[in-house]
Amino acid sequence: MRILCVHGAAINGEIFESKTEKLRSLLPAEYQYDWPDGDHEATPIKTLSDAYPGPYLSHIEDITTLGMDKSIERLEAFIEEDGPYDGVMAICEGAMLTSALLFKRQIEKPTAPLPFRFAIFIAGSPPFTWSENVGQNLFDQLLSDDPFDLDKDNFEPQENSECKPNVERIKAFARNMYRDLSPELERWVQAVQEIGTDPKKAYLKPHALLPQLHSDRLDLPTAHMWGRRDVLNKHSGLLLRLCNPELALSHVHEGAHDVPQSWPDNEIFSDLVRKTILRSDPNIIVLNSMASPSTSSLTFQPLHPTFGAECHGVDFSRPLSRETIDGIREGMAKYGVLVFRRTELDDDRHQKFARCFGEPDVSAVDISTAFHDEEQPYRLAPFNELVDVSNVDDQGQLEPGDSLKSQLHRANNVFHVDCSYNPRRAGYSILRAHQLPPRGTGGGTAFADTRTAYEHLDDATKRDINDYVAWHSMLHSRRLGAPDLELLQMLKLEDFPQSLHKLVQLHEPSGRMNLYIAAHIYRFDGLSEKKSQPVIERLLRHASQDKYVMTVQWEDNGDLVMWDNTCVMHRACGGSFEGKHVRDMRRATVYDGSSTAWGLNGNGEGSRQAKL
Repeated sequence: MRILCVHGAAINGEIFESKTEKLRSLLPAEYQYDWPDGDHEATPIKTLSDAYPGPYLSHIEDITTLGMDKSIERLEAFIEEDGPYDGVMAICEGAMLTSALLFKRQIEKPTAPLPFRFAIFIAGSPPFTWSENVGQNLFDQLLSDDPFDLDKDNFEPQENSECKPNVERIKAFARNMYRDLSPELERWVQAVQEIGTDPKKAYLKPHALLPQLHSDRLDLPTAHMWGRRDVLNKHSGLLLRLCNPELALSHVHEGAHDVPQSWPDNEIFSDLVRKTILRSDPNIIVLNSMASPSTSSLTFQPLHPTFGAECHGVDFSRPLSRETIDGIREGMAKYGVLVFRRTELDDDRHQKFARCFGEPDVSAVDISTAFHDEEQPYRLAPFNELVDVSNVDDQGQLEPGDSLKSQLHRANNVFHVDCSYNPRRAGYSILRAHQLPPRGTGGGTAFADTRTAYEHLDDATKRDINDYVAWHSMLHSRRLGAPDLELLQMLKLEDFPQSLHKLVQLHEPSGRMNLYIAAHIYRFDGLSEKKSQPVIERLLRHASQDKYVMTVQWEDNGDLVMWDNTCVMHRACGGSFEGKHVRDMRRATVYDGSSTAWGLNGNGEGSRQAKL
């Protein structure tokens, strides 16, 4: 197995080799790696030059069409002389260059095999192209105050948009960000400036392939790894979207624009690499004890044409293996909702199961305890990572329908996502049936597929809402659920924690775009509540149409449903059991681990979790 390793801007092959030492130690020892150096001297950032000796080199001299064409030619010549290679692993500038080479081959020689069977991209970005006839002209964009903001549907100003960003803040942030990130980015922009308005140099203007404007997708297995704190993390998401979603795997670590260095991240990354290699050739055995994909023991039975599945093959009586955890994650990325029947989990093992998928979000537990007598322990204690979403009181007796808890829980009957009103939003929710009402008396849970709902929006609507930022408030959704509860009408929205999240987002695990809509949204940033509400209501109606909705019927105590709040909405369905029979449901929730988990709420310092 030979892998070509293409370093990024202003480092060299030896530095890239050093940074990937942990990753490679977790891969088969027989793998061979080549580490070619770039041809152009470059200026490194100080933190790198303090840690590693030079020379500091780049593979790309500049991002003009001519510069990219020459760089692709040099890489092709190296492959021709030193290859063949089974795959490529590339970081930053190297990922841009190798993805450009792959697209060039795929576009110009569609029937010929690609030079690699798989690609591993670290902190990647969409490729700049080799021709003025391929990709989006970015000349004006690169001379703007935010030159590398490529995450938008078009590059024409929308004069009719009432949602205006803070332009001066963005300009100042962009200037400092790119200067501090890498002198190479500044040099690239200077090269673009030199083109000027000379019509003879028009063919040099930089062009890039962007997923929102380019329909072709890289048709080979790919793995993508980038940092949540990377100021260019959106670029990695764009490159992911340029790849075949059926063949792409991704993971977001907690670091910045670099190779992750923690052992847990490298264990995940090495697993992605192994799976990607397996996908590239099913005859290759790359592992000993882990020689098959993680989903080999799991089966998924679809419940709806576009999302949702029953998952079989998980042994809940034993601790989950890494393969099983990864298999469930893959199923979640594809289906958004997974149903596990008759798990026989108790509260302790329910909590432990949830921890396999992220950091526990206990903010909803804080809300739940507000319904209980302060002198009494929490009903589910000591399992304080589980939310009590039952219809019973502290003694396990039915709550009266007019109790405060019952009235506030009515907000669960409208389509929503969990905990989007907090600075860091929820990822997975994991709901278990502890005691169900009799069959046939209702109590199901409905889910809405907001990824497909977004895809079915007309192009004009997609353009209109693309840059909208939504205000989320728990108090608002509580009012929707209980409009006659005087207590809620007396409270003011501004007195309660709120959060800001983009309305249209990349769902990173699947590479699909998602409409992050929910009943918690009461207005859009830059718009009044009065002007926002018609748009919110129209989008909620659209996303909750029958064709996007699937209802899960709970069958047995121990049934477990797991959903991803970043790509589906859900609601409780009610039924004739209400006021007559116990429905004791318990939910664990884990934080979202994507690069957009904090939305536009900073890193959470000084923020409050929502409480009532």
